[in-house]
Amino acid sequence: MKFEQTALRKYKILFKPTQRPIILLRSGRDPFLFRNLLTKQRPPPGSGGRTLASSAVHDDSDLDEEDAPAATGLGSMQGRTPNATFPFHPAHPLYDSHHQQIRSKFRVPVLIRGPPKPPPPKPTHATDEWRRAARAFAQYMLLVYRPWLDEGGTLPGPLTWTALCDFMRDLQFGRLQENGSRSGPTPLDNARRRWIENSAQGLHISAEQRIANQLHRNRKATKWANPDDHSGNMMPTRNPTEQPEEDNRIENEAQHLIDMARVEAALDDPENLANFKQRQYNEDTENLLRQVLAGLARRQGPQRASPLQAESMISAGRPEIAPTTRSVLKALQAYVTDSGSSREDGDIVLLGPERQQQPAGDLIEQNAPLNSQQAAVISLCTLFFQEKVHHGRGAGSRLQPLRLLVHGGPGTGKSFLTKRTQERAEDMGLQIACMALTGIAAGIMPQGTTCHHRLSIWCGTTRRRPPPLQREKLLQLQCKLQKESLPMVIIDEVSFVTPEMLDIIAGRLAEIMGVDSIDQAPGDASALTAEPLAIVLMGDFFQLPPVPPNTLFTALINQFVREKDISKATSHFRGDSQTRQRGAHFFSTFRKIELTQQMRAAEDARHIAMLEQMRTPALGIPRIQLSVIAHLKTLSCADVLADPEWTAAPIVVTSNSERQHINRLQSTKWAAWKGVQRIIWRLVIGGELAAHLPPRVRERIYVKSPQFTSSFVHGAPGYLTSNINPVRGLSNGTAVLFESIELDPREDADRVCNDIATVAEDTNVALTYPPLHINVAVPGANPAEFVEKTLEPGRVVIPVRRVSKWEPVNIKLPGRRQADTFHCRPHGVEQRFAVRVNKIQGQTCNKVILQLNKRSFMPHLTFSMLYVALSRVRTSESIRLMPPHPTGPGLGYLQTLKPTEDFLIWLEGFDPDDGTGSAWNFAQAKEKHARKQLSLAT
Repeated sequence: MKFEQTALRKYKILFKPTQRPIILLRSGRDPFLFRNLLTKQRPPPGSGGRTLASSAVHDDSDLDEEDAPAATGLGSMQGRTPNATFPFHPAHPLYDSHHQQIRSKFRVPVLIRGPPKPPPPKPTHATDEWRRAARAFAQYMLLVYRPWLDEGGTLPGPLTWTALCDFMRDLQFGRLQENGSRSGPTPLDNARRRWIENSAQGLHISAEQRIANQLHRNRKATKWANPDDHSGNMMPTRNPTEQPEEDNRIENEAQHLIDMARVEAALDDPENLANFKQRQYNEDTENLLRQVLAGLARRQGPQRASPLQAESMISAGRPEIAPTTRSVLKALQAYVTDSGSSREDGDIVLLGPERQQQPAGDLIEQNAPLNSQQAAVISLCTLFFQEKVHHGRGAGSRLQPLRLLVHGGPGTGKSFLTKRTQERAEDMGLQIACMALTGIAAGIMPQGTTCHHRLSIWCGTTRRRPPPLQREKLLQLQCKLQKESLPMVIIDEVSFVTPEMLDIIAGRLAEIMGVDSIDQAPGDASALTAEPLAIVLMGDFFQLPPVPPNTLFTALINQFVREKDISKATSHFRGDSQTRQRGAHFFSTFRKIELTQQMRAAEDARHIAMLEQMRTPALGIPRIQLSVIAHLKTLSCADVLADPEWTAAPIVVTSNSERQHINRLQSTKWAAWKGVQRIIWRLVIGGELAAHLPPRVRERIYVKSPQFTSSFVHGAPGYLTSNINPVRGLSNGTAVLFESIELDPREDADRVCNDIATVAEDTNVALTYPPLHINVAVPGANPAEFVEKTLEPGRVVIPVRRVSKWEPVNIKLPGRRQADTFHCRPHGVEQRFAVRVNKIQGQTCNKVILQLNKRSFMPHLTFSMLYVALSRVRTSESIRLMPPHPTGPGLGYLQTLKPTEDFLIWLEGFDPDDGTGSAWNFAQAKEKHARKQLSLAT
């Protein structure tokens, strides 16, 4: 006890009489002499004392004797005026001796002097200096925060560093029980632990917490029902059955207000700003772009827009004989093949690569001869067509199912092969069905449509088989697909297909063909009269996977190689277990034919070698070589001045945040360079928290989150984000040019025209309301196919309205631990100065700019993303890299990128291709995987 008594003399406690006792640490009298001041209940002798006090009707009140204020000194307090007092009910035993007073404060320990500094990390051999620092820190914390014993006000144990560690362990995990387990922390334990951590860090408090704590200071309660003079009656007047729901609503609203007060307080605190690394990355990118585009400061067009040009920008001067927006929308709507929103943040079935016209002279689009690998595929398909025709005439034996996976990199002629297969089928009087999950990929195929439209599958169906079609709908679909003469179905972009989606497609095809299963064996009695349907999958698994990454090969590896139960739902597999298993088994029956001969980049041997090394690396050489990446040129001001087409080349990025910031900067530079005005408008912020946003926070969202501010620049490149009419090539990702806008009827059109013609340079023209439509030109469309479906005869100009559904936007507000979800309704078109990598898959570009600077935020650049980005052009001369960030680590991290382990294991299960296709052997893949694991272990 000698050590403990020494500590007690060092830290003394004094209680200051207020509404609630406040603990102060200072030198002076012994603490245990003042223990009786902890209670404010002072019943007179003989009145029952604590027994009667326990019967008080309000738990949140203190009891005082009638003449207690003078005795306790409450009347002479400085600072906040005490709350009013209220009598008991006349029938209460304490009515004559006590009154009540609302408690509005808690016991708050106020540290007069700061705690000692925490000791440094314990060295291997503890030194005397470390022991002194640890002992002083432990004495202070245990004396202040560990509860004392009631018997005589003594300490419960030693004041050592070990005792402090044990005490912190008890606070974090709970007390140790007899059975060896811990009880778990109580709310009081969590509060003590936070106090100790805060004290050890110097009693820092964030700005938002400080303001939130001071919101209701210095208020006085003058009525029992009202907390202060400015509040209404809060006594319940509702039906008791409705009270819980209403109380929950009021609680939620109050919590939202408190949260927003903290957010507003944190706006000026740089330490609380969210996504610091991502914001710094975007700022570095914007600064480098400004340097590159500095030479485009001069205007290329006229200094100011004429009144006629201003009217054309807002569609105010269109001739009366021109088609109306309503008529064009009605004509396009008659051919809409996909329902629902198809924005890039939606479901995977709506994620589509960006479409662009193939450059002139592309060998894939010419009437080129087939190479040996393509000829092998055509030979297998032709043989199946011949057997189909013979079987239809009553000759020949029953057909064997044809299951082919045509696997090849970008530019190997998969789309060209599809067209040749279609031509061969038509020559033999047959018709194949071409489809893909995305509208863009389907639009490239001959008579292609999306799987959902062709098979009458709702766009939201991605996890399990839909219910069977009604008889009338089934007959219509069978007639539309020409069931009797349908020998083959080709599905493109198979890397986007999940196991669940493959089974959904197979199930609907079986329903159309009138069989129980599309993969029935020839001897099944239930399908003696049904002819098997050939299914050809085309794509490249080196490219982007679906979102989430439920790849077909991953399902095979987990089920057959790792022998996992894929029927269980996980973070990656959330669909129906039977659907997933059937899809994985069906995919295992396909024979793979590899296309390796490069057709798109045939004129650049160095570029072909780089792509081939990424797919099949030479022994001992990494897939990605820095020397090859260094050969690619960096975007410079000289490039832009020599070839202005680089100003419209898409910058390939990985996140929406990068894309939005680049589009905002580039559209401003484009408007200044072209001599046109940039028109902007703000979108309504929706969501549960939107109604509670303070003005400063709302303004901060508009300034820092570009997705809530849309813009229009005449002639700027863009792409559609909705499947307007995939049959005619108007799909999610179709390349367009911004033409004009149609103002909201509430907008002052004269004011907008005047601003366009008179505002100063580099000044935006702001609209009060979002426009009704953004009119865009489609340069890759044939005007002959859009008669009465275009706003300008001779050109394809279509109106794009706002999306029908509110789209979620996750924003990390200052002072919030997690991102909050807000909503907005943009138009179905985006600017194309920057695009996410998934939007560029499947197209051939004239020029492309790659942002390869390392990201310290999600999503990181992956091997698939880099491979897709590099393979979009025919020559490496058409690629430019963004300049390196000044504080970036360089491009050395690219050498660590590689395909996923599951994909490499899947490839191990195939034998060398002999021209007829190789079936996947799971035993072979399992053996090679085990051998590799053993070699790594040894």
